[in-house]
Amino acid sequence: MPPLLLEDDEVVAATLGLRIVAAGLGGVEGVEESAERALARLGRVLPSRLARRASALTSAVEPERRVWPGVRPRVLTDLGEAVADGHWVRMVHRRGDGREHRRKVDPYRLVLSGRRWYLFAWDRERDDWRTFRLDRITGVTPTRAPFPRRELPEGPLADHLERGFRGGAARHTVSVLFDASAEEVAARIVRIDGDLEAIGPDRARYTARVDSHEWLAIVLALTGLSFTVEGPEEFARSTAALADRLHRAVEDSGRARRLDRG
Repeated sequence: MPPLLLEDDEVVAATLGLRIVAAGLGGVEGVEESAERALARLGRVLPSRLARRASALTSAVEPERRVWPGVRPRVLTDLGEAVADGHWVRMVHRRGDGREHRRKVDPYRLVLSGRRWYLFAWDRERDDWRTFRLDRITGVTPTRAPFPRRELPEGPLADHLERGFRGGAARHTVSVLFDASAEEVAARIVRIDGDLEAIGPDRARYTARVDSHEWLAIVLALTGLSFTVEGPEEFARSTAALADRLHRAVEDSGRARRLDRG
């Protein structure tokens, strides 16, 4: 093959992009080895000076490894083609509680926000805009049928999704330690508002930036995993107060049932 003619900055962009995907940070499952092979092939077709630069950059850069669930390549490509062609699709989407639902949507954009892929689409049954996590889409059936185009919300969609996720500016930084692997926490937690760090094979630290302490406490509880609040003290007090209210609600309910029977 003849040498691949790229400018210096194009070599940097291509090498970094493939290196990031090879580390699993592209958010797509099963493409890491393909990215590694593409990196090796790139080095073989570049002129010697650029090949040395690409090789040095590849060996010097060590991205963190992905722990968040990735999207299946077929799901990504099927939805990408539907977006490009303007065709509506049928899909199977798994909710946070594990239950699967069949949806009919008009796909408008695929958005990489934080470390996850999302589909921004018009839900035909709910007659409204909806956002779906791609790693929770287990199957896509293209229809090859066009859908009527609608005006998208103003501004970048990534910003639109982020505002919807956060509900405003994050005011609190919270740290908790899970008694579970980072992979298990990533699979169970419903939102990404910060960083997840593996502390060991069975422990992980989650540092979140949120607007509401109580909201985060509920999100953490819904994982079903044991965790310890590391800080701040305000979040520990808020979590304890919420747990106390829930405990009292159960006690009051039991007391009311006993009085009814009496």
